[in-house]
Amino acid sequence: MPALKFRGFEAAAEKGVSYEMSSFVETTALNHLKEKPVKFVSYNKRQLSRIYPKGARVASDNYQPQMFWNTGCQMVALNYQTLDLPMQLNIGKFEFNNKSGYLLKPDFMTKPAATFNPFVETSVEGVVAAELKVSIISGQFLTERKCGLKVELEMYGVAKDSVRRKFQTKTITNSINPHWNEEPFVFSKIVIPDLAMMRFIVNDDAGKMIGQRIIPMECIQSGYRYISLRNEFNQPYGMASIFVQIEVRDFIPSEMADFANALVDPIAHMSKDEVMSMRSDALKTLVDDDDLVDDNKPKAEAEKSGPATQTNNRHKRRVKGRAAPDGSTAPPPPKPEPTQQAAIVLNNLDSFTNTMPKVGQTPQDLIKKEQFVGGLYVGDDRANLVTDDKANNKSRITTQWDVKAEDIPDVEERLQPTIAGIDWSEITEEAVKKTKAWIKFYTKQEKREADLLKKHAKEKANMEKSHQAAMDKLLKDNGCQRQNQIKQQEKSRKGKKKSKDAEQTTFDSQEEFDKYMKKFDEKQAKEVKNIENLHKIQSLKFEKIHKNEVLELKKKLIKENHDEYKKQKNEIQATQLASFEAHQLNEQNDVKLGIEKIKVDSMAKYSLEIKDKSELEAKRKEVDEKADKKLDGDIVKLKRNQEIRREQVVAEHKEQIKLADQSYFKRLKALDEDTQAEIERLENEIQEIGYIES
Repeated sequence: MPALKFRGFEAAAEKGVSYEMSSFVETTALNHLKEKPVKFVSYNKRQLSRIYPKGARVASDNYQPQMFWNTGCQMVALNYQTLDLPMQLNIGKFEFNNKSGYLLKPDFMTKPAATFNPFVETSVEGVVAAELKVSIISGQFLTERKCGLKVELEMYGVAKDSVRRKFQTKTITNSINPHWNEEPFVFSKIVIPDLAMMRFIVNDDAGKMIGQRIIPMECIQSGYRYISLRNEFNQPYGMASIFVQIEVRDFIPSEMADFANALVDPIAHMSKDEVMSMRSDALKTLVDDDDLVDDNKPKAEAEKSGPATQTNNRHKRRVKGRAAPDGSTAPPPPKPEPTQQAAIVLNNLDSFTNTMPKVGQTPQDLIKKEQFVGGLYVGDDRANLVTDDKANNKSRITTQWDVKAEDIPDVEERLQPTIAGIDWSEITEEAVKKTKAWIKFYTKQEKREADLLKKHAKEKANMEKSHQAAMDKLLKDNGCQRQNQIKQQEKSRKGKKKSKDAEQTTFDSQEEFDKYMKKFDEKQAKEVKNIENLHKIQSLKFEKIHKNEVLELKKKLIKENHDEYKKQKNEIQATQLASFEAHQLNEQNDVKLGIEKIKVDSMAKYSLEIKDKSELEAKRKEVDEKADKKLDGDIVKLKRNQEIRREQVVAEHKEQIKLADQSYFKRLKALDEDTQAEIERLENEIQEIGYIES
């Protein structure tokens, strides 16, 4: 294939010869890419192009090949003797397709009718943008050295998709089996997934690379994955690997998220009436219209159409009864009676109340219904229930055990700080900072900051001392030179010979001497001004260095402060939760004691009324059975409500930690902004001083 001199994209398009190839040095190709990116892509649809490194790369380093892959260049030549990042990207990209060395370009880079700009920032026609979430869970056999490890994620693709030095885990000091378990790193919108590549890098705490792996985006799949690492030669790095969770899905704009979710799961986004209507329509396809009987029709009309067997159909329809094998049909079921309020019937329980005892309170202390403390008591269908009409007996006392759904307490009431022995006050930062542990910790932090400021003050004093000494020496030397010049001129005027060692210049007239001395004084003044400016610049640069050191220390102290605060906050929250769980256990015990007390009182009353032993024993079994069923139901519902309240407590604790994290990041941001403003002020002062005149 002939390689001809490139004469422009217009000339190549006009000629339209596909068998000619052009070679571009990287600088020329980069200029074409910046000035005419679309035409460069169109040129590569028709002809081959070759990119090679510029001759100025005497160290044999490489340029970034991704930008030329984005334009469809077929041959992007690199210096294979240098295994830097560009070379690793090249090896990682062409590792796939069975290492054949050939990869098929996407359709939008080959079809003549398609137009593609490698600097695209929005979606391309025919290309679905992607969203990627990566959670770094753990690592295995990463290195034998004892050092801290962290994982960094990078994305290479079109300019819009490229991400570097943004996603990085915390450092874990465990080189064999580190566990990170951090929040997922989210690449919210990958515009061109076909051109994107993901790079996983494991570095030690000194920033040295342990291993890496480059995977094209089109090869990444969702799920839990072990990613084996490679060294800088892209060779397997022993057994080293990282365990990650990956979620890849199509990008959906936030304003269309609800619509997309409705398409994926339409039933979840339908109202109850719509779901019922849909199910009714589905039943019509399974059952003939003649076989469907509406409950709203009169009973006589239903009997006229034949006996029916009621089915468990939530749409309130019945299917006509089918004939039995002997030819008979089942009788129609009786019309259900109106639902009655259910109640448990016990005798002579005048002192009974439907209220759980508070902590420290015994069941016999309960005379009237107390304020709700934290329990939720709802009736259970499994208990031995009788209806109100059957319980209407003056000799038998009906005890109401049920609580209506609207009487269930809201979240605030469930979390009321009225439980004895539990401090429900909010764990504020001010409260934590009053503890002895915090005061001891903060005193150490203040000492470290004071030591740094003391060190800076000492360095500044030493620098000012050296500046003053240099200035004094300069002024002294200048004064000596001036006096020597005057003395030498005086000797010359009196006719004395000039000494051999004298460096001063003599003049024949006083006028020439005065001009010389004037220039001499101006020169000395300029030297003094220069050294003053030099000292000011050194002082400002010194102050800038000190500002950065203070910034780094304060960042470290704020992080330690935040970690210690969270640690103590978690300890206090754990104490709260333990007290809450102990209270829940007391609630369950109180339920058991209350029902046991009812059983005892009830049987004591029955013993006085019933003399027949067999009848009394039967009554005992009846009371025991009812009480046991009631106890089981109450315990189940109490545990269910306790779990709801516990989840609320845990959620509140998590929210407090979240607010603490937000405050931490806000403080870091404010500190950065203030320090940067100070550094900019110092740099402006340095610029105002200007350059040192020679």
